[in-house]
Amino acid sequence: MNKKFLGSILVLMSLTALAAKIADLPVTSTISDYDSTGVAYTLQSDGLYGGVYTNGELGVVNILQASANWAYLLNTYNSNATASAGRNGFITLGPANQQSAAATLPSIWSSWGTHLEPIRIITHGVSCDLLTIKPGNPLACPILLRFGDSFSSGHSTYYYRLDMLGTCPSSQCGFTEPETQEPLISCNAQDASGNCNDWSIDSTPPSNQSGGVPTNKVIARLSLVSGAGAGTSQGDFYLTFHIRVTNP
Repeated sequence: MNKKFLGSILVLMSLTALAAKIADLPVTSTISDYDSTGVAYTLQSDGLYGGVYTNGELGVVNILQASANWAYLLNTYNSNATASAGRNGFITLGPANQQSAAATLPSIWSSWGTHLEPIRIITHGVSCDLLTIKPGNPLACPILLRFGDSFSSGHSTYYYRLDMLGTCPSSQCGFTEPETQEPLISCNAQDASGNCNDWSIDSTPPSNQSGGVPTNKVIARLSLVSGAGAGTSQGDFYLTFHIRVTNP
């Protein structure tokens, strides 16, 4: 066989193997609507398909990102743009879960309460490798929750986001919001290689961020954002949620 041709085949095989190694990992998320006592979470599913969000179905993106240290991403924005019946989530904000003294009503809403919106949930920073979390050792992870459609004001385009950064330093997260808290991500099971393949994402901050008292709610900052990075604070709220994530 021609050595040049053989060399080309070997290079192609190597590149193919590398691409497979670093490919994003598809996952499936189930967003619960109520806790074990029947109390509604402030982040709920849209009620479709049992609250299950599957990567690639109806335009949903649900992956662990290989290029971002296996960060978690659930994004329904493309679903709403391309599907006749896009996926969304219910977000509740109002006096009942307002944490700070003052808060500004999102301009995309006509009233406080529960609203159905496209959502984008992502673990933020560089320290939340979901594959290496071990059972019994939950990891506190900064999470950003974008919701609602973008809108223009003046010469800028804005969107709303709920930030849960906790103690994440600016060197990792790009900006700090020390009054907020990080949710906990737990590993429920591992595959034969020792990688986690079943997770729970819960609104339970680590004890060092909650005064040592276990809670089932995290403090999030409502931010008005233009571009990337930190936004303008619109007030703080308590959020509650439970998301089960599995691969596949």
